[in-house]
Amino acid sequence: MKIIFVCTGNTCRSPMAEGILRHMAPDFIVESRGIQIMPGSETSPYTQRLLKDKLAMELRQEAKQLSEADCLKGDFIFTMTRPQADFILNFTSCTKVYPLNEFVEAVEEVADPFGQSMDAYEKTFQQLSKYIERALKKIRQESQE
Repeated sequence: MKIIFVCTGNTCRSPMAEGILRHMAPDFIVESRGIQIMPGSETSPYTQRLLKDKLAMELRQEAKQLSEADCLKGDFIFTMTRPQADFILNFTSCTKVYPLNEFVEAVEEVADPFGQSMDAYEKTFQQLSKYIERALKKIRQESQE
């Protein structure tokens, strides 16, 4: 099973989600991408610190742009917002694209902590952890049916 998380710049939310799911489901292939990356940017220091402190995980990588090849390889592509999903559906050949909150039947989209305090990153981490746990349960359940 290959899961790709997508946010805008691939520096905060999607790498955070990648780390969380890698921790929860080591049997899955998990990656993250952005839809509008800044070349040379990398995982936010706050995201790196949270993953290290909470999951004992080192994750520091250069931001990667979502590509057509990713569309063919991913079993699920989860975005942080509905507009991100719509952008991908309208401008790529990706079809298995879902806003994470909608996939787990939650109202709130995943908050973007970019440019904010560590507290904002912590809240996003908690929100992602909850949503990813629910998504993982749903994916495993559906694959057994």
